[in-house]
Amino acid sequence: MPGLSDEVVRDALTLRLIEAVRGRTTDEPELPLAGEEWGLLLMQRELRALRRSFRLRVAPADFEDAPFAARASTHEEQLLEGEAELRRDLARARAEQGLPLPQRKWLAALKLSARANAFFASSGEPNLSAASRLLGKNRSSAQRAYRELRARFIRERNRLG
Repeated sequence: MPGLSDEVVRDALTLRLIEAVRGRTTDEPELPLAGEEWGLLLMQRELRALRRSFRLRVAPADFEDAPFAARASTHEEQLLEGEAELRRDLARARAEQGLPLPQRKWLAALKLSARANAFFASSGEPNLSAASRLLGKNRSSAQRAYRELRARFIRERNRLG
């Protein structure tokens, strides 16, 4: 049963069976009076009641279908985001200016493959194989270039940050 462990369900049903056997009343007309079917029928009925008591009063929904209501950003938040965007652009420009020619080629290949949506769906990281195919190089070279470019851009962002 969702939400409860097997032990909790088993304990609850066992207690209900003990209560029913000890203090059996005649207000249970749908159950037979004798035989082992009585215990089984009682357990089935009590399990249904237990499930009903733990049922949530919600309708399942897909989070992709119903977006969360976005709060409008304040003027101060917009200004701060604008300043952060300017700093990121400045850091990107400064990092790109200092790149040697091989790293510029890798950056151009990575940008071109990113424009073609060459990203891994699981991680959101760029597909380095696509960039390496554009330059006719090995994927290991693309990995090395990506690490170097990423480190350089992060260094520049932190320096301005």
